[in-house]
Amino acid sequence: MAKITMTMANDIAKQMGSAVYGAKIKIAEHSLSIKVSEYVFAYIPVDIIHLWKRYPSYFTSRSVVYLCSASVRMSYNYFDCQCHPVWEGNTLSVNNSQMEIINSLKTNLDKIISEKKAFETKVETTLLSLGTYKRIKEMFPEAYDYIPTEKKEENTTAIALPIQELQDIFKQAKTSAE
Repeated sequence: MAKITMTMANDIAKQMGSAVYGAKIKIAEHSLSIKVSEYVFAYIPVDIIHLWKRYPSYFTSRSVVYLCSASVRMSYNYFDCQCHPVWEGNTLSVNNSQMEIINSLKTNLDKIISEKKAFETKVETTLLSLGTYKRIKEMFPEAYDYIPTEKKEENTTAIALPIQELQDIFKQAKTSAE
């Protein structure tokens, strides 16, 4: 009976977490990136964008921007966005309603990531509690599908311990000492 290791449980939990939450996270990240990109490209003068597209080698480009607002504060202000020409400081000041929208999208993304982590922790704990491949297959077949095939098919053989031989040697030593 093969036992599940901590590393395997962690890997399986991450794979299952990605399967369940991966698409949701990508959608939330994409929504946030699109909104930030919208604000960035609204800020950059159209003539600069045309020149940047025509002569990209003359410009420094980035796909990250620092957002700030007069009164809406965020603990995380660097955001991924579409590649754009960089201006000094690469900081974009947005109005409060725009920052609230960004805040809402970021909060949604953080919530999904938090749910994924909680799910992974529960899966890992459950796998370690079940302990063996056989019990996982019986009680949590969804997770069993993530066990690497070579591990599933591994035949384990019991190690033959020389207990009888050791007992005989011990008895001989004991009788010869008497």
